[in-house]
Amino acid sequence: MVRHPEGASRSIGCLFNIEPEQGDRYVNTRSIRARIKPWVMLLPLIGSVVGPRTADAETPGTHIYDIVPLAREACTITIPSGDILACAGQEITATAELVCGEGYDRVNDPQWYLGNLPIGTGDQVTFSPTVGVHNLRVRCGSCEDQVVLTVLAAADCILTPGLDAAFSDDSTEATTGVFLQVNLVPVNPGSFGELKYLMRPFTVSAHESLSTGQITLSAIGDSLEVYEMDGASVSLPAAYDVADLPRTVLVNAPQVGEATLVATYSESALLAGVLEDEVRVRMGVFPGLAGGALADYPHFEFVNAINDSEIVQTALDPTRHAERAGLPYRAYVVAHRTPAEWALDNSLTDASGGFEAAAVTAGSIADNTLDVWTTGLDGGVDLGVPYDVVYDFGLDGTLDPGDLIDGLSASEAGFYLVRDLSLAGPHAVTQILYSGGTWLGQKTYYPSDIGSMGTVPLVVISHGNGHVYTWYDYLGTHLASYGYVVMSHQNNTQPGIESASTTTLTNTDYILSNLATIGGGVLNGHIDTGRIIWIGHSRGGEGVVRAYDRLYDGSYVPASYDVSDIICVSSIAPTVFLGTTTTNPHEVDYHMIAGAADGDVTGGPDNPVAMHMRIPEAARGNVQVTYVQGADHNDFNCCGIDDAIGPSLIGRPEAQRVAKSYYLPLVKHYAEGNVPAKEYFTRAYAGFRPSGIAGHVIVANTYREALSSPRFVIDDFDSQLGTGVSSSGGAVTFDVSNITEGTKDDNNTSFTWTATDPMNGMCTRSAGDPYAGGAVFDWTVGQSRFMEFEVVPGERDFSDDAYLSFRACQGTRHTETVALASTLSFTVTLRDGGGTTRSVDIASYGPLTRPYLRGGVGTGFGWANEFTTLRIRLCDFENDGSGIDLTDIEAVRFEFGAPAGSERGRVGIDDVELTKN
Repeated sequence: MVRHPEGASRSIGCLFNIEPEQGDRYVNTRSIRARIKPWVMLLPLIGSVVGPRTADAETPGTHIYDIVPLAREACTITIPSGDILACAGQEITATAELVCGEGYDRVNDPQWYLGNLPIGTGDQVTFSPTVGVHNLRVRCGSCEDQVVLTVLAAADCILTPGLDAAFSDDSTEATTGVFLQVNLVPVNPGSFGELKYLMRPFTVSAHESLSTGQITLSAIGDSLEVYEMDGASVSLPAAYDVADLPRTVLVNAPQVGEATLVATYSESALLAGVLEDEVRVRMGVFPGLAGGALADYPHFEFVNAINDSEIVQTALDPTRHAERAGLPYRAYVVAHRTPAEWALDNSLTDASGGFEAAAVTAGSIADNTLDVWTTGLDGGVDLGVPYDVVYDFGLDGTLDPGDLIDGLSASEAGFYLVRDLSLAGPHAVTQILYSGGTWLGQKTYYPSDIGSMGTVPLVVISHGNGHVYTWYDYLGTHLASYGYVVMSHQNNTQPGIESASTTTLTNTDYILSNLATIGGGVLNGHIDTGRIIWIGHSRGGEGVVRAYDRLYDGSYVPASYDVSDIICVSSIAPTVFLGTTTTNPHEVDYHMIAGAADGDVTGGPDNPVAMHMRIPEAARGNVQVTYVQGADHNDFNCCGIDDAIGPSLIGRPEAQRVAKSYYLPLVKHYAEGNVPAKEYFTRAYAGFRPSGIAGHVIVANTYREALSSPRFVIDDFDSQLGTGVSSSGGAVTFDVSNITEGTKDDNNTSFTWTATDPMNGMCTRSAGDPYAGGAVFDWTVGQSRFMEFEVVPGERDFSDDAYLSFRACQGTRHTETVALASTLSFTVTLRDGGGTTRSVDIASYGPLTRPYLRGGVGTGFGWANEFTTLRIRLCDFENDGSGIDLTDIEAVRFEFGAPAGSERGRVGIDDVELTKN
């Protein structure tokens, strides 16, 4: 080492990691790893150097040019592995860590000795020692460290215990480890037979020549649960007599985390506590198996709903399941069974025409994607046929612990095949027309075989001003064919919204109070009064929301139902005469469908009454918006006037196919909890849409979780106003251009872009409405820009969340939007506390729609900003061994410009949050 004078360059410390070759594996017939524990405590080496001199012959070429006082260390050198235990014939690799003291630089390499015998030079040395106990020393100048190296004869190494996970590569069990799916359902004697299929078999064994002693099984780290094969709980540490081995137990992961299972042979005095075998267990979220391939990272989207017009694919991430590399398996698609049914019958019968034989290959998830069902897909006659997917690693045609299953749940299958949702359902439909008096004219649609059915939900349709209640046959018949009772009624819209809301309330009360006489009593006993859905059009669309508000605040009390019985409210192009303080959906689940070519309730900034997006913005329950380009106001009934304005009109038949394809899953999801139905609202339309809708139709879907749902809001722009701090209190940094945070309110009556109206096209709020914030900004060609949200400490563990969700749109008529003239994409990046990042381009799921090219209300072309919700599974960021640590995410970053996405653009952002649903 050379000491520099004051002011010269400071020392450079060199740090090296210990990596014993092959994970410190013993060389024996079972290729089992052994963990080596320190045997002795080392005394520190203390010394001093006086005056310039050359080191002794054992350390040639090391020079000291200054006095080293006893109080100052010129260097430290350590062998971080500690004492080493090896077997005869094993090649040992030892590594040193050398750190130079302040003012010293490293000029020569460390020297290695076995006893007094030189064995090498450098930070690392590899050698094959003889049987016996040795001193392994490393020196560099005045610095030295030593450890005890014990080399056992081959006969002694048979004492190494065995611990092996089923269907795993033994050589990686202690390093990469094995993946174990988290099971959050409590295991008890009654549930063990069902939940064991989520567990992993582990076998404890001893060498066949051993007849005495015990092997102890213990765990280090996060919680693991261990069970005997018959379901008896095993308390750790657990000791097993060698004579009773091998023994297989089942390991369950009750939480996300990491643990190490350790097997220790404890009989020999010499080797007590030394000879071990261990398996690292990574406990995480299992994303499933079924879904569809993506062109770019994350390469595969795990989903619940698959249209029967597509193909069914499955995938396995070979980095998440690295221990299974090279293993063969059979991929089965089987009719869904509940866990109780699997416990009774675990045989596998493939429903797709035969299982697919494959093997896990190293590389990417893209290399491990299978087409498991390509022809003959049948979505049945209702919404979704449930299937499970099983990867049978035992190759025995049965589901066993250690195999992989997508769908072991009483409430949810692995995936669902879904038919064309615009097609009629399985029930013939009967219509009846009757009246209960003034403003009580009703037309009701019901399944013709309702007499054989139990109670079913009631859907109420309230028409708009100038409309007629008999104009909704297409929707009433469609929903009734799937088993619902639908009542469309006369609506008193002319006086205004209050009267319209009253007729919704009174007509709902009338049908429920007169079931014994309506239609000769055919519906009596068959309507579930606790499951009512209101749908309204135009003034009727505002009226149903106002009716709910009146129930909510208690200003109207019906005879036959109450506010809790209204489970969902939906508006078709609603007006907003009363403002969203009075017309407010509150916490009820709310849906709106509207057309961008609507010539009546236009959605434009020139008339607050026509700004229909104000209502969903004010809602606090689950919110869904279906915004249809090229659709007119009266496309959603049979007979209203054609007042469409704009290009690429889709026409009434196509608009009604869209309506049927979305109203069916809406009712199915909120009335029945139908699982695949939800994905038609939560997934981006460009990546997934109802199969019956024509390919040229463009829809922007927005979905927002209820404010009361389990979620963490990173930034909703409704508090901590200002561009530098998020709603959650974290720092927001950016270099995008022209950023503005504020209320999403186009502040003039025109869509013409001006710099004085940065929220141009944001028609979601008007005077008197609750605050609804967002951020807008832009970038141009040649720029690479970002916006980053710090995740506040205490909320950085993303591992127990399901999705990163946010809403985004293009800014209408902005110069960058006009120049882009296309859909828009950008990249979402997570960064963990260690600096590891992983990025996903939103185009993998679906880019932002181009604003509908409608003219008017100012110069140029482009209508209201069309928000799209993007929900990215958090586990997608882990694909292909990204190394991202979801337990410690310090920042969420949006990146704009090539190559991160579109080369230019103007974007609005809102509701950046984590959701658990």
